[in-house]
Amino acid sequence: MNITSANRAFYQTFRTSRDVTEGSHIYELGNRQWDIPALRTLLENVIPHRASVEGFESSNDFPTIGRRTMLVNARKIFRPGDSDGSILLAIEDVTEERVARAESKRNWQLTKSIVDTIRDPLVVLEHDMTIVTAARLS
Repeated sequence: MNITSANRAFYQTFRTSRDVTEGSHIYELGNRQWDIPALRTLLENVIPHRASVEGFESSNDFPTIGRRTMLVNARKIFRPGDSDGSILLAIEDVTEERVARAESKRNWQLTKSIVDTIRDPLVVLEHDMTIVTAARLS
């Protein structure tokens, strides 16, 4: 699980350098934020079982960028003469998306509670004029 290379986006996102990253063990990066037992199990099954990891989500505190939610995908890659195999690891920062989704859910719950407490007829419409919800009249 040693890192052989990373792309520029990785170095920019995690504010690190090639010297610090390449050759390091994935689980020892930063403050060991990638040493997650569930991720370790998933990644260690990729090479021997030709499995893949899709959509593993983890929220961690990163020393240089703070609390972030990352979505991890991994696949074994084959190269001639490489009997051990390598893993291509894709990491997507989904923090803002998760925050927006939670905010949207809170707003929807607030809207529903307001609609449910109104005693007069009320309808909430989508932009295409379809009804989303309506007040229940007693």
